[in-house]
Amino acid sequence: MLLKLCCVILLIIQRDTESTRVIGECRTVVQGEDVDLSCRLIETTEDLEQITWQKSTAEETQNHNFMLINPNGVTTFLASNGLSGRVQFIGNPSENLGSIRITAVRLLDEGTFKCIFSVFPSGTYTTEIPLTVLGCTAVLSSSDFHSSDYSQFNLVFTNV
Repeated sequence: MLLKLCCVILLIIQRDTESTRVIGECRTVVQGEDVDLSCRLIETTEDLEQITWQKSTAEETQNHNFMLINPNGVTTFLASNGLSGRVQFIGNPSENLGSIRITAVRLLDEGTFKCIFSVFPSGTYTTEIPLTVLGCTAVLSSSDFHSSDYSQFNLVFTNV
């Protein structure tokens, strides 16, 4: 009888954790704008231990942790990944919402962000959120300038 009861309990736990998942969506943003990266853990009543954010790029394929969020909402920044001073936690741990906002998005912010929820006792649940950054391009023609303008016209190129 005890063996049957243990099997039933394990099946219930397995069924609950199979539907538990993190949802998020890919995002596209124009350079210079702000973007919200949303992620939410659904279908669980387990205790949240931590939310971790990671980032990888085409050049740097290894995921790097850059932010940890505790269940009380306290945020710890681990590495800037170029995001220093421009990323903030806008979620709500008590609602299993782990969203972040990146302000003044740069071309180098493009990549894959990973939102990881650690819960007890089942472990971690993850989603990947691809971020595409569209650059701004200015097209100028010679008709936009008078001959007297050329002496005053300078081009400045900067790395974003």
